[in-house]
Order: sequence, then structure tokens, then C-alpha cells
Amino acid sequence: MTSRAGWILAAACAAGACAAERPAPDLPVGRLGVATATRTSPARATVPQRASLDRQGGSVALARFGDRTLAYVADADSHAVHTIDVGLARQVVSTKLQGSPSQLLVLSDGRVAVALSDVGAVAILEPGRSPEDALQLRTAVETSAEPVGLALTPDDATLLVTSASDAELLAFDALSLEQRFAVSLPRDPRAVLVDRSGQRAFVSHAVGATISVVDLSQQHGVRSIPMTLGKASTKTRDQRLRGGGQGYALASAVISGPPGPGTTDGSKSTTGGAPAPLPTTERIFAPMVTVDPGEPEVPSQAYYGPNPETVPRAAPMVGVVDAASERSLAKTKIAAAHAQRPCLLPRAAAMRSSTQTMFVACAGIDALLELDTRSSDPSRFERRRFGVPPGPTGVAIDDASALAVVWSQFEGVATIIDLRDDRAPLRVATAVDVSYEPKHTVETRMGREIFFKTADARIAIDGVGCATCHPDGRDDGLTWATPDGPRQTPMLAGRMRETGPYGWKGKHGDLDSYVKNTISRLGGGGLDRASGAALLSYLERVPGPGASRPHAGSALAERSARRERGREIFFHKQRCASCHVGGTGTDKASHDVASRVLAGDSPGFDTPSLQFVRGTAPYFHDGRYPTLDELLTKDQKMGHAALLSRDDREALAAYLESL
Repeated sequence: MTSRAGWILAAACAAGACAAERPAPDLPVGRLGVATATRTSPARATVPQRASLDRQGGSVALARFGDRTLAYVADADSHAVHTIDVGLARQVVSTKLQGSPSQLLVLSDGRVAVALSDVGAVAILEPGRSPEDALQLRTAVETSAEPVGLALTPDDATLLVTSASDAELLAFDALSLEQRFAVSLPRDPRAVLVDRSGQRAFVSHAVGATISVVDLSQQHGVRSIPMTLGKASTKTRDQRLRGGGQGYALASAVISGPPGPGTTDGSKSTTGGAPAPLPTTERIFAPMVTVDPGEPEVPSQAYYGPNPETVPRAAPMVGVVDAASERSLAKTKIAAAHAQRPCLLPRAAAMRSSTQTMFVACAGIDALLELDTRSSDPSRFERRRFGVPPGPTGVAIDDASALAVVWSQFEGVATIIDLRDDRAPLRVATAVDVSYEPKHTVETRMGREIFFKTADARIAIDGVGCATCHPDGRDDGLTWATPDGPRQTPMLAGRMRETGPYGWKGKHGDLDSYVKNTISRLGGGGLDRASGAALLSYLERVPGPGASRPHAGSALAERSARRERGREIFFHKQRCASCHVGGTGTDKASHDVASRVLAGDSPGFDTPSLQFVRGTAPYFHDGRYPTLDELLTKDQKMGHAALLSRDDREALAAYLESL
């Protein structure tokens, strides 16, 4: 067993969460961990089973325990999995973990796989003989940094895990947990699901308007499906495609008649008209946001992006992909906002097959939306919405009982919603308060809610929120048109303490003045003192991505040696630390990096922190370099990395990616 997986097991056993049984010594030993081959419960014991055929992870998963329906909830704040009896609408037990759970799913034998994002591992938990028994930790397996998404193949043989920080998809044997393969992906992968053929995995991304497709055959090739949209404007003939992001969720369904919304079932389009019916086929649905950052080289009239009075800079969409052909079916052109309080922060999705509708958990507006999936953009065909407590991050549908279970992370509440009466758009729901031990203070929790709030006139005039451009406090990967020229969105997470002055021009000596200036430029009305202090408290504490983790085996020593060589180049040969103090700090000064500036403005730009730099492309304030390699190869103004040998540049890049 490797050290991290071993630490998780040892710590859990010390806390009493490890059962007396131990894996037999002849069990298969995977490259990243040790697995239990089967459940340890007696053969005649009642065993929980998956409540549906769904094999995709989420922060809520349903199981049947005899005639009882259970909801397992991954509580990232209190480092626990809560077991909720859905029929009784109450929590029956809470299982403490040695890490922060992002997603979980029920395996074929009733055990529960949980991704622990902050420690880089997947834990396997086993239910006891009663729903009131805490889950028992059986084993843990190491992953790449920040595991988030989980999915099983249709034969239940392979467990897939996305690594958000290291941008990888890993595949494990679902029984032995021996790693089968790992493939590199575009940055910030999140949700993953496998199509019904079992031939390909679809992966969403928090940034970039794309869906990755991974071949699950022996070749493991990776392909990208662009989810960009055109934009229609009566005032311009601009035909540029809109970018996008916020791809935290995926769902799939086999779609068949009757015809689409507005024709037979009474659903209404928020823009009028009816889409053409889709043929019977498997569709992949990707709730996300389409974004127009403007034309970076042309100064805009408004701060960050186009004039909000014409085409909205951010608008909801649901990308629709034909699974077999791997082709986007989206034909919509964004012309205007099509819903009040739009879903700009989708965080989870689940299908209800009996009605061919998809339910999307929307942070920012704290709502669960029911969308019709028989259109080319289900976001335009909203059937119902339900208000839920702040910070919904997960949803699971019990179609047989017509119930939805929604987990609201910010409030620590699970909401059970009765879906039976389509005529009641705001049906009364049952809230279940769980044993909640948030890691944040009351002030920081308040600041987090403000950060993720959209449609808040205190923040912006057009409904965007802080998390619209800074998902999870990070960055959207876009370069925006501003009145001052092109500006790349900087990462905030883990970078806010002791890195002033703030802003690309370094005009704000403290974080408070910078935040107030940003809100003013977004047209927001401003926050009161208590709310402002709460937002600053959260910004100073929002966690950054997990540290990159080299693969084990012979490559580990080679990569470590390369990073050490890169560190020597950084501090001594190139003297990068003269500005980037200590590697992740800054000299708190501005420097001329050969950018065009407006008349009368200084040519200097603030030295940014390099912490987590591997996941913040594009680079420089104006996003001129799409990759770290291109920056080191082409830049002549900042240092002399372009004069280094290829091996030295690769070593320097390896060190930078480790920060």
C-alpha cells in the first residue's frame, strides 16, 4: 500500500471507522493501492443495492436497503458521508472521512466509492448490516491530484476518475483497484460518464467550451467536441464564436418521441417556437455557460466584455451531443437573455427517464431546474424550478418514487422534492438538516455565499457573480476585452494573501479597495460593511488546487530529478526569483513586458504569483501565450528562457508546474 492510501486507512482505523476484517494477504496489489476483492458482509446479510442503473458519480447517490431508500451525501465541508433515509426524511448516520469528498457512487456490490479531492485518493466504504450503521472503510487507492468525477463502465468492471488539478482521466479495475491506464486531458476536467456502449467516456471541463471524449479501447485516444456557439446581434455583424465554461455536470439519456416542447406536452419555450423532434438515440447533455469576452484587441465600452445592454456576456446553455457520432447538436445563437435569474453556475445534473427531463442544480440562484431534453438546447425549455437552500452541488432522482434529492453544501441541508404533480411549479419540499461541521467560520461561509451568488445587483449590473469568471475561485481561462485593453482572468484561489498590490496594473494596495473597484466597474451597487468583510474573509481562504503528483514507478525518479534541475534554473541560472520571490511570492512591483498601453498610462504590469501556474493558461496579463511552453520558447522580455536548451526549458516548465 502506498503511503497516502495507507495513511487514510490507518487514520480511519484509529478513529474506529475500520472494521475488524482485514484484506487477505494474497489479494491483488495494484500500482496505487490495495483492494478488497469482495464485500466482507455475510452472504445472507441484507446488502444495499444501487437504486437505478445510473453509474455516474455525484455528491448524492441513492441505494435500496430492503424496502428503504437511502441517499448517501458527500459533505465536502465536514469531511463526511451522511446517510439519509429518504422515506423517513431524516439522517440516520454520518461517517467521518480522512479527506474532503467530492463525488461518490454505489458499486455493483453495494459498496460506495468516494473521491477525496484534497488528499488525492479514492476510498471504498462498505455499508453495515443496518442503514443506521456507519460505513466502514475497506481500502483506499491513490490518484492524481484533486480527484473529482467518478463513473463506472456498463459492465461495472472499470472505475473512472477525473483529476482536476493534473488534468487526467484514470481508469481502475473496479474490483482490485489496480490502475489500468491514465490519459492527459485539457485543463480542469470535472464530470465523467460512459456511454451505453461502454466504448467511450465523455468528460466535461470547468473552463473551455469543450467536451473530451476518451476511447476506452486499448488505444485510449482523446478527442474534443467544441461546444462554442455563434452569437446573433442586431447591431453588429460579428460572427465570432462565443466561448464558455462552468462544465461541472453531465447527464445522458436515450431520447425518443413524442415531439419536442410546445407541441404535445404543454411545455413552453422561454423564447417562443418549438424545436424539431430528435430521433431515438443516446444524447449526452452538458449544462454549462456560453460566454462572450469580446474581441480582446478592441477596447470595449463596458468593463469585461461586450455592452450588457445588447448580447449578454454570460448566458446559460445545455450542450447536446450525439453519443454515437460524437457531434454537437447545438444550433442556437445567443441573441438575448432568455430567462429571469438564469442558471450561470450549473453544478450537478440528473435524468428522469419517465418524463425525458433533466434536473440541474444551480448554484448562484439556489434552484433546481427541470428542463425538457427533447430540444437542441434544453436550457430554453424550462418546465419547473424549485428553490433550495444555498449552494446546491448535487442531485439524484428516484424515478420510481418521483422524488428528487438535492444536496445544498453551503447550508448543510438535503432537500427531498416530490415531483409527481407537474401542475405545482413550487411544490413544498422536505428539508433534512444533517450533522454539519463546516470547516469555515460563520463570516467565511457568508462570504462564500456572496462569492457564488448571481443575479445580485450588489455585485454586477447584468447578473454575473464572482464565480462566473472565477469558478471555485480559480479562473475561466479567458482573455476579456476591457476599456484598458485585453485582460486575462487571474486565479484567486490560494493567491490572495500577501500578494498585493492587486490588479494587473497594481493600482490597489489592499484587497478591500480592489474588490470595491471591481464591483464598481461591473456596475454593482456595492456591499455593506459586514458583507464586504465576509467576502474578503472567503477570498483570503478559498483553497487552491491540489499539488501536482508525479506518477509512481521509474518515471517518478526521473520527473523528480527534472523538477530539481528546473528549480536550479529558476533560482540561479535564470534568476526568476528576483521578481517571483521564493517561487510563489512576488516583488510587489510592476514591470514593462512590452505591451501596448493607452496614452498616458504606465507600461508596467504587476508581478503575479506563480502558485498553481500550471493550471492558469493563457499566460501574461493579455493572454498572449496559450501554453507555458510557448511562453518559455517565445518570450524575450521576461528573462531569457528562449535561449535555454530544449532540455532546460522542459526542466524549468516541470518545476513551474510543481508550484
